[in-house]
Amino acid sequence: TEFCSEELLRSVLQCKSVFDELDGEEMRRA
Repeated sequence: TEFCSEELLRSVLQCKSVFDELDGEEMRRA
């Protein structure tokens, strides 16, 4: 279970990082 939760956390952090990057680009464009 620990490995699974670690994988999930890593995926969430990666998605958040990508989302933040996209959000930042949109802000710069606007």
